[in-house]
Amino acid sequence: MVDSGSVINLFPASWGVLLKIPIKSGQLQKIYGIGGVSIESYRHDAHFYIIDSKINFRTYAYFSEKQNMPLLGRYGFFDMFKNVSFNQDRGSFTLIK
Repeated sequence: MVDSGSVINLFPASWGVLLKIPIKSGQLQKIYGIGGVSIESYRHDAHFYIIDSKINFRTYAYFSEKQNMPLLGRYGFFDMFKNVSFNQDRGSFTLIK
């Protein structure tokens, strides 16, 4: 989910396991969400590729066993682009590098 309200890129730990990332070897971080609820997560360096484009970049990805939905956030995703625009009626977004 592309989430303009999320500060970071946060993924379910199961995704990291599928990618053979040793989740708990990353830097332990507490992530705070709505209502001040916190979850433990582990930060890892990541290389993102946007399918069907020539866009790729390095950033951080956080993994947590308490996270069920993948979130792409402002730092480490949105800030990699010159412009990010949403078309709510069409349920789409545009990234301009």
